[in-house]
Amino acid sequence: MPREEFLDVPRSRFQPPAPTRAACEAAGLLGVTLDDLHRELAQTALRVPWIAGAVVLVTGPSGSGKSTLLRDIADAAERLGHEAVCAAEIDLPDRPVLELMGAGKGGTTWRVRGAMRALASAGLGEAGVFVRRPRELSDGQRARLRLAMAMRRCPPGGVLIADEFASGLDALTARALACAVRRFAGHRGARVVLASSRDDAPALVGPCPVVRLEPDGAAAVEHGAPAGGPGPGVEIGPGTIADFDRLARWHYRAARPATFDARGIRRAVDTASGQTVGVLVPSLPTLNGAWRTAAWGEGFAPGDKRRLARRLNAEVRCISRVVVDPRARGLGVATALVRAYLAAPLTPRTEAVAAMGRVSGFFARAGMRELRGARPARDLRLLAALRGAGVERWRLAQPGAVRARLESCDEAAREEVRRALRAWASAGRRGAASADPLLLACRVLPAERSVYVRP
Repeated sequence: MPREEFLDVPRSRFQPPAPTRAACEAAGLLGVTLDDLHRELAQTALRVPWIAGAVVLVTGPSGSGKSTLLRDIADAAERLGHEAVCAAEIDLPDRPVLELMGAGKGGTTWRVRGAMRALASAGLGEAGVFVRRPRELSDGQRARLRLAMAMRRCPPGGVLIADEFASGLDALTARALACAVRRFAGHRGARVVLASSRDDAPALVGPCPVVRLEPDGAAAVEHGAPAGGPGPGVEIGPGTIADFDRLARWHYRAARPATFDARGIRRAVDTASGQTVGVLVPSLPTLNGAWRTAAWGEGFAPGDKRRLARRLNAEVRCISRVVVDPRARGLGVATALVRAYLAAPLTPRTEAVAAMGRVSGFFARAGMRELRGARPARDLRLLAALRGAGVERWRLAQPGAVRARLESCDEAAREEVRRALRAWASAGRRGAASADPLLLACRVLPAERSVYVRP
């Protein structure tokens, strides 16, 4: 059990209204003076529970002094040497979200990946969000973004302060945001102080000390754990491909998988609203998979294709899609879906090939083993040819710009790319069938896919 600690917070006095002519006339019409409107606080100091890795909730009606108390807590914490980061004070410049997280225009891959992970930790693990600007996001997404930026800036052992927490958000989004904050506090050993006027705030945030403010500023500290909590609040059960279709637009690869095994589809339902908030789809495995030998032995090595196909279809299913409603991201829905499937899998072995795997990490949290293999030689040859034509890997995200650059380079470099592209396409079934192998290469080559297996 963590040792009980307290922060002594001197409270700011309510200041009398500014003595403007309009203020004086208003007071005079009511038959009072400006001094009569000055309020004395019931307490001049407050003892707030102060435990590393824990959350404190300040709640009360509008006008009760929540924002003022948050400033007092921040001042008291900084006097003790804690660095306080206030989410509400973070500006959102008109720049792509990834750049706001520290992955600037000249950012390297590791910096971009770190920014993606930080966004995913606040429930913003969505490809479309990464490249948008704050003005293009919803109110809920902007609230998550400010928290993500505050969590990114808050050092281990620091203090994160969020005023108007979950204000104006629906209950599902608010619950997911609360889960993200509690997870951050526990992982970083930070202290988190939230203020909210929502009636359901204690139930949303879950077991934590609550400072309740009255309209006159009087404060009472409840040290017990209130009922409720920010748990997932979802039930996992059988689903259908139609469930996936309804959520497909939220997946970074929105189309249905090429194959799917309907018997293994799982869906997550929010128990409060009855809405489907997540879906998992398993598929038949592809024939080629160099990782399988390392995972399961020589019995899965390339050889007799018919024999291998029969064994794969009998023994392996691939989790090809896991999609979660953006409002529920941060509740652990994806992890719960994978765990539920693995508890009763269709086959003895399960695999997943995920470009988002290293960002969100839910496959590993669900108990799957990560394998990182070398890139195929054909990929390396095509990448080398593209570099020779002046096309760096990061530029592949803009196929139109790649075509323009290839058209402007010398004929020898252009022909080298053509040869490498033909070899790359013929070596892979998808590439050979593609009407536009360069477009397919632009999608496939930059991706850093991780493979996850069980057992």
